[in-house]
Amino acid sequence: MSAESLQKASAEITKTISEAGESFTNSLMGKSFKPLVSALLRYIKITNQRLTKLEGNANGQ
Repeated sequence: MSAESLQKASAEITKTISEAGESFTNSLMGKSFKPLVSALLRYIKITNQRLTKLEGNANGQ
């Protein structure tokens, strides 16, 4: 995969996960888990960016 397509896929996945997390924290049950979900979303975003960068470097791009 090219670096551009990796970044696009990473952004798409991050957006999907963020939307799902936000809809969960907006629900009545999710309100108590908001700090945990927010931290998890940050971790996922950072990890996604790192993996995209590593994959791009591994492909020589």
